[in-house]
Amino acid sequence: MKARYMPHDKKIYEMNIDYRNLNIEPLADLEMLVACIKETVGDRGNKWLIFVDSLEMGRDLKRLLTEEDVSEGKDEKQKRGVLPEKEVVFINADFAQDAQAEASVDDIVTESYAKEKVVISTSVMDNGVSFHDSELRNMAIFADTKEMFIQMLGRKRWDKEHGELMNLYIFRRNREHFRKRRERVQEILDVYKEFHEYLKNELTCYVIDGTTNEKLLYGSKQKINAFMELWFNFQEPKRLWGLDIQKISQNLPTSDVNVKDELERWQERPYNVKNVPLGNQTEFVIGLNGRLLFNYSEMIRNQRILLTALLENEIAYRNLKKISYEIQGKLVLNHFALTYCRDCRKFYGEMMESLEVDEDAFLKKQFEWMGISEEDQRNIMMREEEKKRELLEEKIKAVPENGMSKQENIDWKVADNKCVVNLIVYFLRIGGVCDNQKAKYLQRPDTPLTGEYFNKSMELAGLPYEMIMQRANSKKNIDGIYRIQKKI
Repeated sequence: MKARYMPHDKKIYEMNIDYRNLNIEPLADLEMLVACIKETVGDRGNKWLIFVDSLEMGRDLKRLLTEEDVSEGKDEKQKRGVLPEKEVVFINADFAQDAQAEASVDDIVTESYAKEKVVISTSVMDNGVSFHDSELRNMAIFADTKEMFIQMLGRKRWDKEHGELMNLYIFRRNREHFRKRRERVQEILDVYKEFHEYLKNELTCYVIDGTTNEKLLYGSKQKINAFMELWFNFQEPKRLWGLDIQKISQNLPTSDVNVKDELERWQERPYNVKNVPLGNQTEFVIGLNGRLLFNYSEMIRNQRILLTALLENEIAYRNLKKISYEIQGKLVLNHFALTYCRDCRKFYGEMMESLEVDEDAFLKKQFEWMGISEEDQRNIMMREEEKKRELLEEKIKAVPENGMSKQENIDWKVADNKCVVNLIVYFLRIGGVCDNQKAKYLQRPDTPLTGEYFNKSMELAGLPYEMIMQRANSKKNIDGIYRIQKKI
């Protein structure tokens, strides 16, 4: 571990990332993940921990795992792959409202273990908890920022030295995903731009640990002023939240004489400040240097504006809570959240540009976060390509020998969340013969897959199949038929 010194005596600690014994499997979407879970979860030692990035995705995943799919086209194996409700738990910020989720959280916190075979969680569990469970051997992460990804990956503790293996499933994201994310973050920043003046509150400053430690963040006259500003607001002589000012002064380092002097001068209240009362509150306080420290009436006006916006404006309500928090009954700006939103906007824009020229850009970015070498990246991608080839051949073999009608072709193409057409597009992109516009055309749910694109994808995938089109004959009342056959 290395430490870099930053301005203002701050340190940034950098830790070498070591993810040995990880078997990394890229997946395209939620449907593929569901198939993987259903195939493995029945085996002993194959528990799953899945981090999702939205409530909607978490609920959908639990439903797909626990509800029987009786839709047309599903084979008996797919219909049987249903997990009992008690074996799948979804944990989010409201887990206390769900008896199963609350009990599972208690187990995880106290025992570092969950009874359920599949634990689905939002980022509520990406920090502060750990799983020490040798049967938890599968992890899937839906996360599109480095900080969240690494935090989620770190929840599982595995014994690398004794060969404990872990399957990690990561996901592709397309340009549209990041466009929507960037649009969402921009909405938050637009709301901040509209209301940031009202979130400024000189009364709320980070000078006191008001829990167990009688601690003052000393070092400048301004911080002492801020401390006394709080003192006057509460109208408690020489005490604030049970903290004794004299005791704080005595505990300060002897070298900080100026701070001690400042505290002592502040206690001579009649000579150093001017109070203009407003009922039982102080309307404003003027410090030793004549600076206006706190304007009570302005703060009240700002809080009224914010409260009105929260109650009457749905967009403001949805976004203000993302960048603010409550302290002393007042809504104040969360600077960390604001910085995070700005960083996300920049990152999402960069990913949109990268995905324009490389559909694997986000996959490679996740490899980079984990410190995966370029050679290992290529090996992982080759394994993924082989699995896609096998899946596409499996789908082709399911086509009836006597061929498909136009509508049957369309249904086959878009079944299972557009599985076939997405595989076709994948191999066409590898060959450089499919841009975004052509991909959108192929993925349309109202057009059949033609022999031209199918046969080209077979050539690029190295599969021995071809599609032959038998044209329709209206005079003989014969519909068009799409046949797939092995090349001789």
